[in-house]
Amino acid sequence: MVRNSQVETLLLAACPYVSTWLCLAMQPSKLPFDSSHLMAALIKVKTTSSRHSRSGSTSQRQSSGSVKSELRLFLGGNETISPTIREKNAIRARCTAARMLGLLSCYVTRPMPGAALSVEDSTEYFVKVILAPLETFSAIQRLVAALVVAEWARLEQLQHPPSLPPPKTAVSCPASLSSKLLLCLNESIYFNEIALSFTRLVQDAKDFLSTLRHYGITWQSSSVGTNEPNVGTDVLTLEQIQELGGLSTQKLLQSHRLKPKVNDSLEERRKSLQSAASQTNSDLSALSIRTQAAIAGAVTMLNVLPEKLNPVVKPLMEAIKREDNEVLQSLAANHLTYLVDRCSLRSSPCPNPKIITNLCTH
Repeated sequence: MVRNSQVETLLLAACPYVSTWLCLAMQPSKLPFDSSHLMAALIKVKTTSSRHSRSGSTSQRQSSGSVKSELRLFLGGNETISPTIREKNAIRARCTAARMLGLLSCYVTRPMPGAALSVEDSTEYFVKVILAPLETFSAIQRLVAALVVAEWARLEQLQHPPSLPPPKTAVSCPASLSSKLLLCLNESIYFNEIALSFTRLVQDAKDFLSTLRHYGITWQSSSVGTNEPNVGTDVLTLEQIQELGGLSTQKLLQSHRLKPKVNDSLEERRKSLQSAASQTNSDLSALSIRTQAAIAGAVTMLNVLPEKLNPVVKPLMEAIKREDNEVLQSLAANHLTYLVDRCSLRSSPCPNPKIITNLCTH
């Protein structure tokens, strides 16, 4: 429908909903949709009698409104579907939505016929919509925004349909978008998706430290450059919490003559803290690999590569090696082929030999 519509008609119909559709694609998989944002299919019923006609008209009117369902609807399925399957379906749904929005973006970035707007103005409007999720600390929002940008950039390089002639002058990527994507590639953040578990983990770690101090045990993180005990524990990082729950603390407990019952209790809390920290770190790593690979793909497709390519190459390689979702893994591999092609003309430094060697080793 998008490809066969006139630009003017499509822009009038779709532009007011671009932000809403983008938000729907970013819906957390564990949060049900607001039914007022969903539309039911219009069902036409053929009838043979006036009585049936009246009932058919009633059902048609009812189905044309918002979705009325007793089941809660999530991205990836309704509540009867297991959360594991819903999560897998949600990734596929996000990628599908990103492809559709990427296609629509090719039209949104064109000025409406007869309007006093240039291609640059229309593109800037689109960029403002995309920059909003990139400014957040949400892995899902950054992922979807990057996937949309990558698909938009990919389609702009292909042959345009008759309804969408190419712009008279080539439009480069706005500096605000390219600079933000490059900044995101070099950021190391704790995503919102792990905020709850990380907050709980920090509180458990502080409680554990208070208990250690109660028994006269001083703990010092190796990452804090000071000889004063317990300095730097007011603000704990994930790495420090992992260290607190690690073998160094186990040896520290063994070096003190504690009552067996107290020692067993502290050791049990240490193991619990270690397990929780390991799980949080694993979740953060999975989110980072997924999100950074999508952003690296957007940078590659826009051809706004930095001078040092490691921040772009590394996320794509990590996704190929460690991403557990086949759709995103395949997408990262596809973006890597574009990167290799773009780097083939670079004299120095050219990462292609190293990339090929690593792929063969993998």
